[in-house]
Amino acid sequence: MVTLNGDLNRTLGHVLLPQKDGLGQDNSRLNIRFSGDSVNYVINYSVGGKTRPLNDPALQNETPYATLTKKTYSSFAQAQAAVNYHSSSDDQGLPRIDLGHDISGTIDAGAGNRYLHWNEGKWSLVVHAAAVNGEDPKPMAKQVVELLESSYLPAPNSVGAGEFEVSGDNKLTWQDGQTLYSLKGQSVQTIITMAASMK
Repeated sequence: MVTLNGDLNRTLGHVLLPQKDGLGQDNSRLNIRFSGDSVNYVINYSVGGKTRPLNDPALQNETPYATLTKKTYSSFAQAQAAVNYHSSSDDQGLPRIDLGHDISGTIDAGAGNRYLHWNEGKWSLVVHAAAVNGEDPKPMAKQVVELLESSYLPAPNSVGAGEFEVSGDNKLTWQDGQTLYSLKGQSVQTIITMAASMK
């Protein structure tokens, strides 16, 4: 990770990057490919049969386990509007669920879907479950709350949003001035670990 981050910083200039790969121990077969520049970029993290240089053409065939995107908007307000943030005042009158650590969320169900939402600091967090498939959002919501006890997400200027799927990709998005960072991946633990290590 250190070597690849060094290569990225040489190419992009000093940019915010995860310092941990989110896979447990530093994986010796971690690969990175990216497109863009220091203002707007997309970085794909993957694990392959062997380590390859940054942006090696063979990496096109590797499925990323996480993708980091940086997008810069023309104003603070535009960047803020691009975050899918929900305030707790939107949840008035909905049933409450205890998620542990003195945090409770609200559940909104309808049209075969269940959404469990809560706020922590400047973050809005929601777990989506397909009720039609018998999915329950509560275990994943409790897992996220537990992870956030030891991993601190970046502090957004104004808003951040965590959107989690019981079966599917998970995404963290946060605002830093006119810039929006977004980290997407299948494992909740991986993207939270990676986002918490950004510097």
